[in-house]
Amino acid sequence: MELMRCKYCSYELIPEDFEKKEVGWKCSCGAAKEDFKPAKDFLDEAIDILSGYKEGTTSPEVIEHSCGCADPEQ
Repeated sequence: MELMRCKYCSYELIPEDFEKKEVGWKCSCGAAKEDFKPAKDFLDEAIDILSGYKEGTTSPEVIEHSCGCADPEQ
């Protein structure tokens, strides 16, 4: 049994409950039924993204900022 997961809030539904939801149904976060996909797809997607980086490198999506929150000296 493959859970269906919201791509925005990670709310999960079992397939039987997901199929019972009408076309206009919305998740509690406001996402449409079309914004759900099989939960394993999220893990596969994350593995694909992470496997593209070597250990110790940062993602290009990481935003550098100067608040010092990551600096233990401050």
